Amino acid sequence: MSGDSGKTERSPFLKKDIYFMGRNLNEIPCFRNSFLYGISTGLGVGFGTFLFTSNGWRSFKYGFGSYLGMTWLYWGYCRYNYNKVDRDLKQIREALKDKVDDSTNDPVLIDGSHFKQA
Repeated sequence: MSGDSGKTERSPFLKKDIYFMGRNLNEIPCFRNSFLYGISTGLGVGFGTFLFTSNGWRSFKYGFGSYLGMTWLYWGYCRYNYNKVDRDLKQIREALKDKVDDSTNDPVLIDGSHFKQA
């Protein structure tokens, strides 16, 4: 670790940050999972439709439609849960802030003279 010169090492499994219109996509909650579920659903439905109908255009339409539908549905579901948890955490922080009195956080000094020696 000597000679590190202040550089932080990144895991080789972490990819570079992806920026779109000046925004880091890795920092958007639910972005990654929504698109992964959408892509996998679209591929599955498109491939399954092609296996049953042997119609490439129909399988493309069904696959793309299911990709869009699953991406938007999962995005809404994930963001709803994210906002619900965030709201609950804010309520808990406020309740704890009201309950905690700073004067009770002082260290308590115990006089050991009344303890029995073994």
